[in-house]
Formats: sequence, C-alpha cells, structure tokens
Amino acid sequence: MGNVVQVANLPPDPSGSALRNCFMRIGAVTDVRPLSERDTRTMLVTMGTATDAKRAVQELDGMYFQGQNIRVTLQQERTSRDYDRPEPEAKAPSYEQRARITQQFRGLSNMTYELDCSGTPLVLRIFFPKALDATGEWRIEARTSHAADAMTADGKGASKLGALRAVAQSSQSDAAGGRLSSIDWDAVEQAMTSVRAL
Repeated sequence: MGNVVQVANLPPDPSGSALRNCFMRIGAVTDVRPLSERDTRTMLVTMGTATDAKRAVQELDGMYFQGQNIRVTLQQERTSRDYDRPEPEAKAPSYEQRARITQQFRGLSNMTYELDCSGTPLVLRIFFPKALDATGEWRIEARTSHAADAMTADGKGASKLGALRAVAQSSQSDAAGGRLSSIDWDAVEQAMTSVRAL
C-alpha cells in the first residue's frame, strides 16, 4: 500500500483521466479511483512504486489543479479490521467527468464551445442558420483543437441537437477517425443540454 496517494480538495466531479495525466509526470499510474461513493472530491492514485508515490507527495502537494489547490498525502496502511469491510463499488463516471464545457464565446455567425472530454480537447462551433438560406439548417463543426491540422467532423440538422448527432455519426467515419472517434458523444450531448446550448 506504500504506493497509494490520497488526493484531496479536488473540484466537484474531477476528471479521472486529467488526474492520471497529472500524476503520470511523476511515474507510472496503475489506478485512479474515488475514496468512497460519498467522497468523490478525494481520489486514490496508485503509483507504480512507493518511490514514485513519495515523489508525487513532494512535488504535487499544494499544486493548482482544475481550479483547486490539491492536497496530496500518502494513503495510510489498512488494518485487518478495515479488510473485513467490503470495498465500496466504484461509480460509473458521470457525464461531467466524461465531457465538461471549459469555455464558451459568441461570434457573429456562431457560438463556440470548448470541452474537455476525458482529457481530449474538443471545440464545437454551432453556426446559426442563415436568414437567406432556404433550408434553415443548423451546422456544427467539431475539431480536436484550434490547430489548422486538427481532426474535424461536420454535421447539419433541422435543430442543433440533430446537427450534433450528425457530427457524432460523421466522427465515426474513416475520414474523421483519430481522436474524434474516441469522444463520448452522449456525454457531450448531456453537457451541451445542461447549459441549454442545444
């Protein structure tokens, strides 16, 4: 157990993959899980070795992570009495952990939303239907980043939701492929619906 660290003072519903990436700068990470069902703002991170765990405490304690200064300590050894208690079942990650809106801004012809999808950046541009366009369709462009060579997928629909679902379908094609095909589009849809973007 000397290779397990406890990470406290995390933001509500912290991203497990972002936390894993943060600790992977120190060494191998074999597991990231909540301390308990009731306390999802405290996570247990299992490092590859006890040395990496000690180094993580030294280098990451007090670090700024997703808007919070986290507290990193070595996990206490469990007693034999602790082993008599059943382990809490891990909860399935909520959609906020799988897709979270980090920024949004309005342009002249579109709304842009930036999301963190379990560590993968996603930029969604929702283009307003043009008044002179007879079809009156919504168009959404999805990109893995703002870079010119980013993977992209487009979709059109009579509604914003229909356009997003068309993007999700388009992202599964061979042409889009890559990181777009690994996005959890159901979680993206829920995140966008939660801020009434769809």
